Amino acid sequence: MKTPLFTRGKNGFGYHMLMACNSGRGKSALLQAEATRRGITYEELLKQTEPTVEENEQQQLRHDEDHRADERRLGAVREAYWSNISAGDDDLEQLYDVLAMADIVKEPTAEQVKAFFMMFPADIIGSALEWGFSDAAVGERTYEFVMQNKQAVLDRVNAVK
Repeated sequence: MKTPLFTRGKNGFGYHMLMACNSGRGKSALLQAEATRRGITYEELLKQTEPTVEENEQQQLRHDEDHRADERRLGAVREAYWSNISAGDDDLEQLYDVLAMADIVKEPTAEQVKAFFMMFPADIIGSALEWGFSDAAVGERTYEFVMQNKQAVLDRVNAVK
């Protein structure tokens, strides 16, 4: 009789479940069997299956290219957002206020606010698109970003006059 992978039954207090899962030892046993078949140790087999230096370099190049593509897409989203926000918008005013509250610039210019905005990571941009910068949680995350990256924000904002 086969053991079911999933059973469900009434136990008087509610339902119970039984799930039969692989413990993770199956892979090790399979590799040990392969090592034995080849007449080598398990450790030697693991070394043989590790990627080569060239494969690691290729993987790193692919990762770097993926990262650059992600940054280009995020930059395009930032530019589109900035191009479509109106002067005097509550979200834009929130960014002016964050710079002032963090003692970065008392009265920031539009160019300084844009430079600051272009620094935001994807999570802040995504939250701002969904909820707006005037949302309390997004505003809090924006302020935290400034405080965690204060010198970088100062440098970027002061580079724009």
